[in-house]
Amino acid sequence: MALTFEQGPLATTMGQIAKRAGVERVTLYRHFGDERSLQRAAAQYCFARFPPPRPDGLAKLTDPFERATKALDELYAHWELMAPLVRPILRDADVAPERISLQTRDRYVEALRAAALGAFPARARRRPQLREAIRHAFDFRTWDSLERGGFSRRRAVGLMVRLVKATAKA
Repeated sequence: MALTFEQGPLATTMGQIAKRAGVERVTLYRHFGDERSLQRAAAQYCFARFPPPRPDGLAKLTDPFERATKALDELYAHWELMAPLVRPILRDADVAPERISLQTRDRYVEALRAAALGAFPARARRRPQLREAIRHAFDFRTWDSLERGGFSRRRAVGLMVRLVKATAKA
């Protein structure tokens, strides 16, 4: 699995993985079936070891900006841990989306977006600008750009919450 995360899934072969693990390729195929199943197993391992934030605790925060702040802080903290693993996977997903599934990641991010948006009044939630601001704030590439630009988590969260506030009030 380490090879997949070091090189990205597209650059990693079952033969390379077998060699590093000290087993025959046939052993991997017997255990996982195919590359896609191996990638799924690697993703499940990562999510079990580094669980993503869950939206459950956000419902008690009724202020939309407090909720967005908490959700983004937890999400960005998670991405700080996962970034070295996620970057090559996202790069490969851009090149070959039919071979790299991001469904698991998309589900937990979408649940956090929905929780953040759910704190706003119904009229505000219908506004495309607010939905887009939340989508942008909860996007890995947005966080990655800010992190690579030297933003601390606190500063990145603050900037994105200000974006959401400006959009909500517009």
